[in-house]
Amino acid sequence: PTATPLPTTEETPLPPTPPPEPVIELEPGRYIYSNANYVLGLTLYDGTLWAATLGGVVAWDLESGQPAKYTTLDGLRHIGANDVVVCPMPEPRIVVATQMGLAFFDPVTATWSAEQITPESSYVGTSSIATLYCDEANGRLLIGYYGLGVLDLNTGAWQQFTEDEGLCWNGVDDIAVVAGDIWVASGYSGVSVISDGTVTVYNEAGGLPDESVYALAVGSDGTVWLGAHDGLIRYQDGEWTLYDADTVPDFPVYAIYSLDMAPDGTLWVASSYGEVCQFDPATETCLAADKQDPSRYLTDLVVDDQGRVFYGDFGGGVRVLDGGTWQQFYLEGDQLVSNFVEGFAEDKDGMLWVATDGGAQRLDPTDPDAPWETFRRSDDGMAGTWVKTLFADPQGGMWFAHTNGYVSYYDGTAWTAYSEEKGVGEDVNAFARDDAGRMWFATFGGGLTIWEDDTVTTLTEDDGLPTNYFLSLLPDGDVMWVGCGEGLLRFEGDQWTVALEGYSVRDIAQDAEGNLLLATDKGVYGFDGTQETELLAIGGALIGARGAYDIAVDPTGNWWVASYEGLYRFDGQNWYRFTTAEGLPTNGINALYVDSLGTVWIAGGYTDGGGGIARYVP
Repeated sequence: PTATPLPTTEETPLPPTPPPEPVIELEPGRYIYSNANYVLGLTLYDGTLWAATLGGVVAWDLESGQPAKYTTLDGLRHIGANDVVVCPMPEPRIVVATQMGLAFFDPVTATWSAEQITPESSYVGTSSIATLYCDEANGRLLIGYYGLGVLDLNTGAWQQFTEDEGLCWNGVDDIAVVAGDIWVASGYSGVSVISDGTVTVYNEAGGLPDESVYALAVGSDGTVWLGAHDGLIRYQDGEWTLYDADTVPDFPVYAIYSLDMAPDGTLWVASSYGEVCQFDPATETCLAADKQDPSRYLTDLVVDDQGRVFYGDFGGGVRVLDGGTWQQFYLEGDQLVSNFVEGFAEDKDGMLWVATDGGAQRLDPTDPDAPWETFRRSDDGMAGTWVKTLFADPQGGMWFAHTNGYVSYYDGTAWTAYSEEKGVGEDVNAFARDDAGRMWFATFGGGLTIWEDDTVTTLTEDDGLPTNYFLSLLPDGDVMWVGCGEGLLRFEGDQWTVALEGYSVRDIAQDAEGNLLLATDKGVYGFDGTQETELLAIGGALIGARGAYDIAVDPTGNWWVASYEGLYRFDGQNWYRFTTAEGLPTNGINALYVDSLGTVWIAGGYTDGGGGIARYVP
């Protein structure tokens, strides 16, 4: 990949560093593994269904049923896409709301761009965009993010409405337009209507039956329909009417998250739990209803001119209701179970394990397109589904730490679950096995637990440690290095010493000379056992997300650093920074791993956020 040296200077070409002779020949390049079946937004254009997902954007050809998937390697601003619309600018563009600004697809040239079309002071280019609405009749693009942004597509004029301008809340769940008036649904605080720059708020005090409004639709007669927590709300001639499961047979019981008007004037309604109703405003009944699969989590819906209904399914791709028959558009090749990835480990057989909030997965790094295995919580197996870290034991087997405080061990055949009652401290952050064969568990709040044969020892502040909150471990001959929120500790010969103080040590690695490389909340530090050196300072907009999170060294001696400002590499002379502009799926990098083939694996994302895995083969 191409990047810019840090600090920002004129680009300096990397010196050629031939990699070691690979054991297995791999195709060099950059690859992304994400799951684009987590759909959040849908739109239709010229025989194509466009789906905005947490794993990229997918264009489904409705005639052939074939998908085209787009990621940051194709030009998306961020792999996490929250919504998608079609808008003339002045030629038609597919406009995508990503978790870092807007992206635009030209259907004629089939190319992406990320041009800044709003003022820099709007922060649209660096913000997570929640929803979009193309107000073609009035020549406006409406952008829901921190409040509502209104862009005049003819003049470029920009306005932003927030709570300071009268909105009921800065969060925007959906947008609709009636004539020139803009309706804004704000989740938990009612709706705001903007008319000629004046904001009017409708809430329970003004007669709105339910202030928790998530979706909006407008009928051909100007009737406004609101999808709310308590049901479907109609606003007509200044009057509010609530329809729910108590008043309409077969109506959804759960909150209404999606609405769209059909060509025949009926209104399709979907709850978040997969309940569907074709609501007829004339008879106030459900002409058709479906409640057969409550496991579905429906996020958006659109109706085409043939009456086909397309539903975005969070995890299930796109579901299509055509004449009473259900079909599914699903990317079978997207094997990553979740786009929130937290770590990697390589077992003794050379298989790569992946930690996600949707389970652990095992794959062959020599053939990542081959089937992946997925492991989740079960009565006789893993102790939890969400795996936050894992460890390949040099003595064999794999260790898994779960967010529920449990630890699982897999010997290749059988599973064993451990809890605090079974000798493992709660909330394990890191594992290690030292040269003496002792197993170490670094916990966040429960101190350090050490297993030696049948003896379990837990060390805390009561035993003289500076904290009970530990983050990282690295065995180094007779020494165990321990990273914590207070700095770096050294354990040797049953003696503890504080090696460094003043920052949180999130990860520890070693360079080719055996010096320590520390990923800290302030950046990267080097430590030769006596003296520390600041190697790279990493700031960030969010205080809690600053610094480095993981660090790895590849076979050629390059250092790789994970941060929430992107990925850094040090070649021995210069630091280089890589972001989504160079093809990373996200700038929020959680973990790194260099496998035995010299391939760099990069984990990113967060809960219900866009991310996945980037893989770099030198």
